[in-house]
Amino acid sequence: MYLRASLVVVFVILGVFFLSNLHKGIERFEPDQVRVSVKKGTFEELRSRYPEISVLDETTGLIGLPYGENQSYVAKFQKDNSIGGVTMIPVKPHFSFKLYRHAVTTNLQEMLDGKFGELVYVERPGRAYSINHLLPDMLLRSLSYFAPALTGGMVLGILFALMATRFHALAGIFDKLHVLIMSLPDVFLVVALQTVAILLSKAAGHNVILIMQYVNQIPFLIPFLSIMILPFMITYGTLRNGFEREWEQGYVKTAYSKGLTKRMVVLRHLFRNTLDDLLSVIPRIVSISVASLVIVEIMTGIFGLGGYAINPYILSVTSLPTTCILLAGFVLLTHGAVALLRNKLIISTKEGS
Repeated sequence: MYLRASLVVVFVILGVFFLSNLHKGIERFEPDQVRVSVKKGTFEELRSRYPEISVLDETTGLIGLPYGENQSYVAKFQKDNSIGGVTMIPVKPHFSFKLYRHAVTTNLQEMLDGKFGELVYVERPGRAYSINHLLPDMLLRSLSYFAPALTGGMVLGILFALMATRFHALAGIFDKLHVLIMSLPDVFLVVALQTVAILLSKAAGHNVILIMQYVNQIPFLIPFLSIMILPFMITYGTLRNGFEREWEQGYVKTAYSKGLTKRMVVLRHLFRNTLDDLLSVIPRIVSISVASLVIVEIMTGIFGLGGYAINPYILSVTSLPTTCILLAGFVLLTHGAVALLRNKLIISTKEGS
């Protein structure tokens, strides 16, 4: 069992790593050539300063580079005062397995060396910043609303399922609300919450609910509610179905015949016998919540683990594999923890069977 679980983890992490580097295999420019114009000195002097390059054609300024390093050399040449201009040579876009292999190998070596990627800001396009020192803050920022939203959503789902089971007048309302919300996409929910926040701010004449990150002001309520809704609804639906199934079991009638109240039957028997249903759905809830995290961070401009790569202030990133692996690792960790809990807590034979 543990060997199989370990193999699954390894294959998933490797799959995430390879897929998150897939875009680097798309070749849009010559990977080993650029054109430069020398403003001061000669091409021979340029060659002496950069011994790893080769001058292919002085007339057109064609320079040969180490394979796959065109972007890094463009950045270097742009800072060189002796070079008047540098341009990459466009080609018809196509997927290059050679370029992809080079990118994967380079990225893997950088990660082994403790370099987890870089960011380039729109305001400072000529400089790349390491993401290493930013990762702890990004992780804490995302967890600040992800953890309470995930936990709160599941707790609310359990409470509402218990209330619907005990009070039939509420069950119909809750069930209809469950069907409605589960039919709506995440994006719609985020936009709806942002729209409500804007209307409230206009009505109040001042900012009531922060809808976008502004410098160090991080929205909480909109990410919290957006992430919480689906764990709430999935938990509620799972337990509602489980409770309805268990009501038909013989042990319920036996419990009533012994004088137990409906409340006692639900808490002592039904909830225990649907615990396996709840644990089974937790990995799905966590996976969906991580997807919701990415969506809401993108739409609110939050510089967190999920949304930083499409942040309007970021020009380019090379750290996507790192953050994808972190998110995938969290989901896998949850799967493992739930599997252990099911082995420890769930009895093999239910009541009434």
